[in-house]
Amino acid sequence: MAKKSFHYNPKTGKTGICTAVHNCQFGGDMKHFSTEAEASAEFELTQSSGVEAFTPEYPIYDNIKFYMDAYEKNWESLQSKFKKSIADEDNLSEDDENVLNASTLEGFKAAVIAKAENDCDDETKKKWFKEFRLINDEFTLAEDNYKAVEADLKQLEKDYADGAASKEQVLNAFEAFKKESIDLRNVYYDQELAFRRGKELGVVPNDGGDILTRAARRNNVASRKTLKRGVNFEDARRSPEMYRSLISELTAWSGLSRDEVKEKLRAYDKDSGMTRDEYVVSLFQNNMDTTRARVFVDIETSGLHPTCGEIIEMGIVRMSPDGTTETVNERYDFINSELRKTLGTGPVSVHKIESEDLEGKDPITKPEIQAVLNKHLNDPNAIIVCHNKVFEDTWFNHEVDGYYESRNFPGDKNPPRIQDTRALAMFLGHSLPNTKLESFSQGNGVPYVDAHTAIVDAEMTADAFVNFQKKMKESPQGVRPDLSF
Repeated sequence: MAKKSFHYNPKTGKTGICTAVHNCQFGGDMKHFSTEAEASAEFELTQSSGVEAFTPEYPIYDNIKFYMDAYEKNWESLQSKFKKSIADEDNLSEDDENVLNASTLEGFKAAVIAKAENDCDDETKKKWFKEFRLINDEFTLAEDNYKAVEADLKQLEKDYADGAASKEQVLNAFEAFKKESIDLRNVYYDQELAFRRGKELGVVPNDGGDILTRAARRNNVASRKTLKRGVNFEDARRSPEMYRSLISELTAWSGLSRDEVKEKLRAYDKDSGMTRDEYVVSLFQNNMDTTRARVFVDIETSGLHPTCGEIIEMGIVRMSPDGTTETVNERYDFINSELRKTLGTGPVSVHKIESEDLEGKDPITKPEIQAVLNKHLNDPNAIIVCHNKVFEDTWFNHEVDGYYESRNFPGDKNPPRIQDTRALAMFLGHSLPNTKLESFSQGNGVPYVDAHTAIVDAEMTADAFVNFQKKMKESPQGVRPDLSF
């Protein structure tokens, strides 16, 4: 069980058990204490002193994806609040009218910045507003370009599948996509630097965390809905998304091709004495690939997406069919180490990696490092295994040379498959309380300690997966193993 902590919120005056790690990670305005009494005492002290208790550890711009998602969904609410705040004023300024009448997100943002600039009588601060407005425009353009090339890439991938586009066209589109993602990250860094200068000048408030935290919660809830525990294969058959996930997991698990897996799924006979659910469980039990190496991998990053962060740690445990293991445990500096010194390494409360810990380390782009990653992650004779593979897969596409091509254009080779232990927990771990790595590990007899250290997470995933395979093999045909703990 994760250790409980307590928080209080200066805006609501409430204390409670903290179960939301993302408040630390994404800039929520919660501060954590070991007891509720300590939290209450700190809150009372803050109220009596009239001083803001604390500010978000990371400003609202620290994660583009969450920030933009939250802003787009909440700007009309912010506009409404502003309207109420000036309801008693008779003569509104032109800036006020522009804020109130903005009909688009970009118009609202521009109007808010313009109002703040014109309300300011300090020339240094005015200069900052002008700089920030220009950077904000650059960011909007960079994000639009990124979305456009991403859409082009997805369309070409579909065209290639239909025989209407060439491999070269798709790979060229992917290179354009990678370039735009790097450009967007660079503009994000510029925006973040400007935002921090604004905080130093006192023109940026220290309260952006609420919107961001709500977005993070929405994302977590959506993720839980997608990867809920206890998915029955009869139900999965009716959901295209779940069915694709099932095919992907069974393909990686068994070493069979996607077509072979689909054929086996279609071969279910309702007169066999098994339910469809029991039949699919038995497919996992009877089709375990023991011929290829498995590469268990975990990463720690300075942001949640390659457009707003970098990989700063990777742990790899490679298990060969003969039982021998090989490990990689490395930390990586930012491509620009000066930015790392200024911006920090992101959610330190999660990954425990301070900026100085990366001093003297090489960036992940170094050729020697890429050669090691290519050996493990682009190997057609290996199966990559991680917990929540969408995260790692996204980062590897951006940061590991040749990864995208090896997965999408393997030629005569088997594509490097990715097994998601989180999905296995969803499909086959019905006795688990949830699909977290903590539960998957403990349910398979592996203690959950020192989490969010890349090599430790990779080792826990490896040990839990091996034990899970044994339990699947020992369980009666068509019956999921008992993983309760």
